[in-house]
Amino acid sequence: MKRLFHCKIEDVPVIGEFVTGSARKDIADFSSFSPVFTASYFDEIDAKIVVCREKVRSWVVIQELKATTEKLTNTTGSLRVKLNLLEGYLKLAASELDVKATDMGLSIVRSAVGRGNTEKVIMGVTEMLVAVRRNQAALEAQGMKPALINEIAVIAQEINKLNVRQNELESARNRLTEENTGLFNDLWKALLPVFETGKALYRGVDEAKLKDYTVTQLIKRINHEK
Repeated sequence: MKRLFHCKIEDVPVIGEFVTGSARKDIADFSSFSPVFTASYFDEIDAKIVVCREKVRSWVVIQELKATTEKLTNTTGSLRVKLNLLEGYLKLAASELDVKATDMGLSIVRSAVGRGNTEKVIMGVTEMLVAVRRNQAALEAQGMKPALINEIAVIAQEINKLNVRQNELESARNRLTEENTGLFNDLWKALLPVFETGKALYRGVDEAKLKDYTVTQLIKRINHEK
């Protein structure tokens, strides 16, 4: 079934809560625009939100996915300090390396870390360590401890492990999404008139309130609060 919304499925009830909360505060404007918008109208939407909210809470996979993604981000970020140390030794041993220090692959890994490209981080570290180990004697002569190579390798292994788990969890979430699309589509269809009426009322009149009924702005708000 095709989804009517273009956000994460778990964000749909949150958006619903934001929008109905705003509409209840602006109920005078809404009811003046159309008698359709009554307290009971929003009560019915609230009931749909509750059902969807409870459905999301029952998805342990989503909670694990969030935790895994956060751990993956932090673990990948921890590479930066190790790369800084390695870069220092590469520069000190530059004249003794079998390739230029800039061709050891460190900049590729660092760039991948910055962009959050996990697959490229894993591949880049693997290739970089081949070159580093080939020149290990020259690097150790400048003070590099063998443990540094092992630490980078261990971090890369953990990144790969977390990446595999993240992909598994994303597949599980996608299955849950497919199984429950109809339920969340129903809530989204109930919210659409509120979005459109909010835009009709406040576009060109009150830009602050207009944001309360603009999906892209609400998604930004959710991401900020996360």
